[in-house]
This record gives sequence, structure tokens and C-alpha cells, in this order.
Amino acid sequence: RLQGDWSSDVCSSDLVIERAIGPVDKACGDCLFPGVLLQMKRLGVELPGGMPLRGLSYHEGESTAEADFLEGAGMGLPRAQLSEALRLRARALGVELWEGVEALHWTETREHVALQTTRGALEGKYLVGADGLHSLVRSRTSFPVDKEKRRYFGIRKQLEVAPWSDRMQVWWGPGVWARSEEHTSELQSPCNLVCRLLLE
Repeated sequence: RLQGDWSSDVCSSDLVIERAIGPVDKACGDCLFPGVLLQMKRLGVELPGGMPLRGLSYHEGESTAEADFLEGAGMGLPRAQLSEALRLRARALGVELWEGVEALHWTETREHVALQTTRGALEGKYLVGADGLHSLVRSRTSFPVDKEKRRYFGIRKQLEVAPWSDRMQVWWGPGVWARSEEHTSELQSPCNLVCRLLLE
């Protein structure tokens, strides 16, 4: 994200550059904890109806550990719907969104950041790299990050089954774990099943 006064033809004071087109989806992030819901409310983000989740439940073999959220209910919500809600709120606030555009390289001075993108050159006061664990911005600015040496492969499947719990479920096994995040409380509603395989 770039923020500040523009020397290009962009009229907004904030610009988000996104390589993807449309709502961003991935095989995680479908359970919003109570603190996240509070922040969404403060930001004025209107979330579509999801399923209230009162806590977490972990399973491994015959053992189970469960706990409720202390701050109230969380919410099961598809990641793509959260992404779209954030996009709508940003646009309502006047944020410019460039989709299908990639940040290539940039230079910094005391006054501004000059950024070259696949759509053209820009200048702004700040450059914010909010691009995840494998951040291109962070890697090119040499900020350190602790990465787990083991690799994971995530797959996801949405199932048309009735939710059997009001907690997010996590199952552990040798070299694999799986998680269910119920999205709605209606019978035969989508239930998101995420499975991550540990690659040694």
C-alpha cells in the first residue's frame, strides 16, 4: 500500500496494489476471533452473516482439549467474503484499488518512496508491505522474519453438511492436521474442512 501525496494521476491519498483480481481466498483464515470482530466493527466493515463460534476444540487420538473465547463469540466466515467486505469498506473510504498489478522495485528518500509497478510509476509518502508471510516488500528491504523450516501443503474442501459443533475443530495426527470452520448455522450449510500436510 502507498500513502501520501501523489505525483501521478491517482486522486486518492491511499492506494492498494494487489496482484490478484477479485476477492482473495486461501486455505486458512475462515475463523474470526472476537478481537478481529471488534476491530472490524471499529473500522466500519460490514460482515455478511456467518456462524457464531464460541471457542476452539483440539483433538489428537483419544485426547480432546476445549476452551471458549473469553471476549465473546467469534465467527466462521469464508475468507473470500471477508476479503470482499474489506474491499467494499476501503472503496467507501476513497481508497484506490489496483488489481492485477505487481510492485516491482522502489527507491526511498527522506521525503518519499518512488515505486515502479506493472501499471506505471508512483510516488508516495509511505510504502506498506501487507503481503503476508512471504512478503516481497519485506524480503527486498531485508527485514528479518522467523520462518519455520518445515514446509506445509494445504488443501481445502467445502462440504454440504450440518455443523456438529459451535467451536472451531482441529484434529492432529502424524504429519497432518485438519480443521473445520462452520460458516453458517443452517442445516445443510457449507462446512469448510482444511487439511494441512507436513512435508518433512
